Amino acid sequence: MAPYTPNRPLPEPPTQATLAEARRELTTKQQSVQTLSDRIRAAEEELARTVAIAKGGIHELEKERDELQEQVAHTLAYVAPIRRLPHELLRYIFLLNFEEYPCCAWVLSAVSSDVHGTVHSISSIIGVRRVDLIHNGGRHP
Repeated sequence: MAPYTPNRPLPEPPTQATLAEARRELTTKQQSVQTLSDRIRAAEEELARTVAIAKGGIHELEKERDELQEQVAHTLAYVAPIRRLPHELLRYIFLLNFEEYPCCAWVLSAVSSDVHGTVHSISSIIGVRRVDLIHNGGRHP
């Protein structure tokens, strides 16, 4: 009967010597499995910490980038050659589009307070919309 070795199949029938050797080998392998499991768990925890630190850094960089992009947009608006349309041109655009799109003035009046003021200064547009609302029972067209 050959003695038990880890790479060979367990001998049959078992003897007292092969059973004792198998038990020692089993204990050693179980300890090795536990040691490897502990090392894997520690490596995974270290990886999780590293990823969390990197994600935090990325989040800070994204926040900084967003703030800079907002500053760039404000600066671009500041240096733009035309900051707002003259009231005459805005009025002309409303009147051109009013026949085809009667609600354009209402929609565009929400753009800014300047546009809102221009829309409401054109009494022909506002008056027609009020009449339409009265005839529609107060419902917006």
